[in-house]
Amino acid sequence: MSQAEPSLPVVSGVRFPLLDLARIVAALAVVFFHWCFLFGVEDASTRYRPWPEFSAWSKYGHLGVQLFFMISGFLVLQSAYSKSTATFLRARAIRLYPAFTACCVLSYVLISFIPNEPRSIPTLLYNLTMLNGVIDGFRGVAPTYIDGSYWTLALEWKFYALVAVLIAARQLDRIERFLWVWMTASVYYQLHPIAWLELLLITPWSSYFIAGAAFFRARVSGWTLSRSGLVLLSLVFGMLQASSQTEQLAIIYGVAFDKTASAMVVAVFFASFFLLTRHNLRISRRMQQAFALAGGLSYPIYLLHLRLGAAAVRAFWTADHRFVLLFAMLTALGIAAFVVHRFVERPAWRPLHRSRTRQGVPQSATR
Repeated sequence: MSQAEPSLPVVSGVRFPLLDLARIVAALAVVFFHWCFLFGVEDASTRYRPWPEFSAWSKYGHLGVQLFFMISGFLVLQSAYSKSTATFLRARAIRLYPAFTACCVLSYVLISFIPNEPRSIPTLLYNLTMLNGVIDGFRGVAPTYIDGSYWTLALEWKFYALVAVLIAARQLDRIERFLWVWMTASVYYQLHPIAWLELLLITPWSSYFIAGAAFFRARVSGWTLSRSGLVLLSLVFGMLQASSQTEQLAIIYGVAFDKTASAMVVAVFFASFFLLTRHNLRISRRMQQAFALAGGLSYPIYLLHLRLGAAAVRAFWTADHRFVLLFAMLTALGIAAFVVHRFVERPAWRPLHRSRTRQGVPQSATR
């Protein structure tokens, strides 16, 4: 660690309530995108959508994924300081695998009762590695997921691998140099798409991870020309990526999207992170606990919502009772997520808390 920034290891134990709030917002945005826009029903009176009243804005809920990547860039870099490569990867695994294992098995059991959706035990075991998306990407084949929402986990693990390499090379305190190299590769990819750049550096999505990391550096060490440049370039390419994705979705689903609206949503994400770097949010301890719980529920909500939602709509949806069903689905999803968080995740995280206590790091450390 460079002597110029001795505060970084200390900040690695600080929790940011606004990011907990952002996590649940991102998760619910994706939930409403899938439930209210992606799902279909055989009822022309609702324009073949379960809840057409919400489709005008829920169709932009896919941008919750971009918000997740920005949060990951911030929080994962925050958690990387004062760790060895092995400790960092162990912490990532303990954070992600317990909830993922429970949710993946639950989803597998659920879909085993749905006709025409066969899933083999080997497929389940392969999915339980959480690395099937990474492995299949290098194999050049399309991954088979128990749940379609798992595709983002492959990108997350690639980002973790990049951070782990920096830790191993003892270059984490010089990460901005790497971020500039990563940004340069991403710009080159936009001009000349190359498969291996996407495979290794997740270049279509890299601007969000880069922005999150740059915002973290600005939060703990102040704004510099380098960090400002990284954020501004990430904003430009993030808005372009969101607009391009929206255009593709419009073609796929035959629904009109506003590319400017997508770009503006991304701009709001960046503005929110900028405010996070400039101001400390002063809220009560009870509110902090509420935000922390909401943030903790976001991961199991994301993992469970797609299969549970699809099965519920298929089995119980009617035009007359669709709002009762939506409330029941949200309630069931929240309860299931709480059970996974309280009885699976939290017990599994105890070794991390004990490790932080021995190292003198506050147990409130985030993600």
